[in-house]
Amino acid sequence: MPSAVPLRPLSAWIVVGLVASVVILIVIGADSYRSAIATAENARWVAHTHEVVSHLWNLSTDIVTVESRRRAHALTGDEEQVERAHASGASARENLQRLRRLTADNARQQQRLDRLDGLVAARVADVDEIRTVIREMLDEEATLLAQRDADTAASLRRTKQVIALGGVSAGALVAATSFLFYRESHHRQRAETELRRREALYRSIFSQFPNGAVLLFDRDLRYRLAEGRGLAEVGLSKAGLEGRTIWEALPAETCAAIEPAYRDALAGQATSFEVPFGGRHYAVHVSPLVAGGEAMGMVVTLDISERKRAEDEVRRLNAELYQRIVEATSANQELEAFSYSVSHDLRAPIRHINGFVDMLQRRAAGALDETAQRHLQTIARASRHMGQLIDDLLAFSRMGRGELARGRVSLGSLTRDAIENLRPELDGRSVEWKVDDLPDVTGDPAMLRIVLSNLLSNAVKYTRPQPRAVIQVGQAAGPPDEIVLFVKDNGVGFEMKYADKLFGVFQRLHRSDQFEGTGIGLATVRRIVHRHGGRTWADATVDGGATFYVALPARAEEEEA
Repeated sequence: MPSAVPLRPLSAWIVVGLVASVVILIVIGADSYRSAIATAENARWVAHTHEVVSHLWNLSTDIVTVESRRRAHALTGDEEQVERAHASGASARENLQRLRRLTADNARQQQRLDRLDGLVAARVADVDEIRTVIREMLDEEATLLAQRDADTAASLRRTKQVIALGGVSAGALVAATSFLFYRESHHRQRAETELRRREALYRSIFSQFPNGAVLLFDRDLRYRLAEGRGLAEVGLSKAGLEGRTIWEALPAETCAAIEPAYRDALAGQATSFEVPFGGRHYAVHVSPLVAGGEAMGMVVTLDISERKRAEDEVRRLNAELYQRIVEATSANQELEAFSYSVSHDLRAPIRHINGFVDMLQRRAAGALDETAQRHLQTIARASRHMGQLIDDLLAFSRMGRGELARGRVSLGSLTRDAIENLRPELDGRSVEWKVDDLPDVTGDPAMLRIVLSNLLSNAVKYTRPQPRAVIQVGQAAGPPDEIVLFVKDNGVGFEMKYADKLFGVFQRLHRSDQFEGTGIGLATVRRIVHRHGGRTWADATVDGGATFYVALPARAEEEEA
C-alpha cells in the first residue's frame, strides 16, 4: 500500500518562503495603516491650523470693524454705528473663545490670546499691537502647518518606500516560493508515480508468490492485501479475502488456530507455526508491520505439503533402514561368530591330517611308491594351506571386532619395521627399496602395522618374476583433510577391470600355482583402513606394475597436534 511522501528540506523552504511573504505583506499593511492614520491625523491638524488661521483673520476683521464703528460714531454721532460696534465686539469675543479652545495644546498661543484679551478689552484698542499679536499667531500657525505638511510628506515617502521594498521582496519570495513549489510538486508527482509503480511491482511480485501467499491485515483482523498463487489451490481468492475479517473469510477452526498469532503480531511479536488447510499443510510466519503509521500484521504462508510427505517418507525409510541395520548387524555378528567357530572347529581336523600325514611319511616312506609319496605331499600342502587360510580368517574376523587403540603413529617407522621383517623372503633376490619421508598419523599402531606388512608383502610377492624389483613407499597428493600413502612396485600388475575385486575376501587375480596366498590380505587392509575412516584403491597395468593407495583422515592428526 502507498505510504505518505515524507516532508523534504525543499518543502520546509517552501513553507518558510510562504510565511516570510505573509509576514512582509502584514508588515506592509501595518505600515500602510499606520501611515494612513498618521496622514489622517496630519490632515486633521492641518484643518485645525486652517481653522485657527480663519478665526484669527475673523478676529482681526472684527477688531478693525469695532474701531472703525467707534470712530464713525464719534464723528457722526450715529447710534447705529454703536450697535454695529457692539455686534463686531461680540463676534471678536466669540472668536477669542474659539481660538482658546483650538490652541489649548499650545502654551505660546494661549499667552498671545491673553494679550489679545487685554488689548480687546481696553477702552481704546491698540490696533497695531493687536495686529502684531495676530501676526505672531499666524506665523506660529504657518510654522506648525509647514511642519505638519513636511511630516505628512515624509510619512507618505516612507510608506511608498516600504510598499515598494515590501512589494519587491514579497514578489521575489512569491516567485521563489512558486518555483520551489513547482519543483516540489514535480518531485512529489514523480515520487508518487514511482510509489505507484513500486506498489504495482510489489503486488505483481506478491501475486506471483509461488507455493504460498502474502497477506496484510489491520487491527480489526481485516485483510487489506491478499496475493499469491497458493490462494487458488485451497479455494481462496484475492476478492474473497481483501476487505473481509478472518471470521468472514475463513472456517471457524482455522480462525481459532491463527487468531492468537495475529493478535501477537499486532502487539509487536512475530510467530511461526504450521497449520493444515484445504487438505494441504502450510508453514505460516506472522510478523508485525507498520504502514503509514498504522500498526498492521503481515502473513507469509508456504505450502509444505510435499516436504511433509517427504519427511514422512524419510522417517519411514529411516525406520526401515534401522531395521535392516539391526538385521544386518545381527547377521554379521552371527556370521563372524560362525566364522570364528568354524575356524576353531576346523583347526583340530587339520592338525589331525597334518599329524597322520607326517606319521605315514615317516613309517611307510619305504613302502610307498613315488606316486603315493607325491599324493601325501599334496595332502600335506593342502593341509598347510587350509591352516593358513583358517589363521587368516581368524585374523580378518578379529579386525572387525576389536576396539581401535588410537595413538600417534609414525608411518616411516612402521614401514622400516615391515621391510626388516621381510628380509628372510628376499634371500637371493635383487630388491631396491625407495622409502620417502612419511608423515605421522593418528590410529591403531598394531592395525596399521598389518596394513603396511600386507601391502609390502604383496609387492615383494608380485615382483618375484622381475630380475630387479623396485618397490617405492611414499606420500601422494590428496585433499587437505586426508593423508594419502602409496606402495608402488614394478611387478606383474593386473587388469584394471578387475580392480574392484582386489579388496574382497578370497578374491585372487592370479592362479595359486603362480603366486601363493589366501586372498584375505587386501581384504584385511581395506577393513582396517575403513575402520580408521579412510579409503583404499589401486592402479595398475598388466606387466607394468601396480600402485596401492591408502588415504587416512588428517583431522585426527591435527587434533592430536
